[in-house]
Amino acid sequence: IETEAFDAFKADAPALVDQIRDRSVAGRFGRMDEIARLALWLLSDEASYLNGAVIPVDGGDSAQ
Repeated sequence: IETEAFDAFKADAPALVDQIRDRSVAGRFGRMDEIARLALWLLSDEASYLNGAVIPVDGGDSAQ
């Protein structure tokens, strides 16, 4: 997930960052707002029947 800490990592190891991104099914890193939207949905009435589920927010990487 792209955060301020991730920005520092990108500056220190750009080749590694490119390699990780290129391996990703989504072809990019996740954004903080994408995590926040899932959290808000989980807190909403729309997710009221969801219990005990694991929801990977990894751009499809766990499906490989």
